[in-house]
Amino acid sequence: YVMEENMFARENHSFTGWNTAADGSGMSLQPGEWGFDFAEDITFYAQWKRDNSGTDNGYAYIDLGLPSGTIWATCNVGASAPDESGLYFAWGETFTKDNYAWSTYSFGNNYDAITKYCNNDYYGYNGFVDNILQLEPTDDAATQIMGHNWRTPTYEEMRELIDECYWTWTSNGYGVYGYEVASPYNGNRIFLPAGGYYNESSLNQEMSVGNYWTSSLYEENPANANLLKFNSSEVTTDRFYRYYGENIRAVYTGEIPEGPGADFCGTYTATGTMRTSAGDDTTPWTVTITQDASDPSVFFSLSVSETLSVVVSNTTEAGIVYEKCDYSDHTVPNAFPARLAQMLYLRYTRGLPGLLIIPCELIENGGDKLREIVKKHAKDWNLD
Repeated sequence: YVMEENMFARENHSFTGWNTAADGSGMSLQPGEWGFDFAEDITFYAQWKRDNSGTDNGYAYIDLGLPSGTIWATCNVGASAPDESGLYFAWGETFTKDNYAWSTYSFGNNYDAITKYCNNDYYGYNGFVDNILQLEPTDDAATQIMGHNWRTPTYEEMRELIDECYWTWTSNGYGVYGYEVASPYNGNRIFLPAGGYYNESSLNQEMSVGNYWTSSLYEENPANANLLKFNSSEVTTDRFYRYYGENIRAVYTGEIPEGPGADFCGTYTATGTMRTSAGDDTTPWTVTITQDASDPSVFFSLSVSETLSVVVSNTTEAGIVYEKCDYSDHTVPNAFPARLAQMLYLRYTRGLPGLLIIPCELIENGGDKLREIVKKHAKDWNLD
């Protein structure tokens, strides 16, 4: 049997081949590769490798292969290109302003009047202490602007970027100076422009200095926060008063699954014949190829596939349940009956033929129960 080409897609992943085990521990075949002899029908599972780069909520990230696994954004917060400085923020503020000073700072109007993020009563307003040492999501500009899967890096993550990568001072050829930061692990790189910093209403040292906030308070003096500081001859960490306006380069914290997952859907059948050692054709057999149903792009492409004709379910009795949910063209319901209802409607609206549904759950009148739940979802969603 010559292995089939991959017909599936998975966001931010590259297809690496087929395997007889979902976790990749079985026999492997590549598309177009001549397979081994099969004594019976067999299931192959699509195998995936996370790409070194991807996007989330419209913002791009890249994996530098760092020991901690930290994944960095390709642009500063508020920038649309890697060589743009982007926006400037006081530490813990999620908005820009015209004047960066103690008098306009959200968490204290002087170095000894701090009202949040303080571990020393000398610096706290009227002795205030809360011992919060890392920015909370509500006060993190990266999170608030880019989404919940993004945040400002910690001091430790910034130190790792400095210590583990190669830093080269360079220019993009159009007057933008900064550092190219190259990974020794996979060769990927990011560019950090020297955007300078704001003190009161003045932008200082643009194209000669780069200052980037971390999310970490400077614990020895909580009127300050830790940051990355560089110029053409030095790259280090330092601390600045929190009211200064600095750039932020976010890190990505979204979960990116490596394997195909436990919930499988999206099958098709390839038919062929066994061959004896003498080359004679014998009994027909089939190969079933499956893919993860939790990926919406896979589910929707499968739903409108012209080659799909049969759906077999074995969700156990716990899977044939009614879970009220809204209809969406962009998300996949959790429960199998709702997924089936959505699939059937997608096929109906495109004039595609119906499907043979084979529920294998060991429950009495399982097919009738499944049909009633599907019809209830159709009524909930006001489907024609």
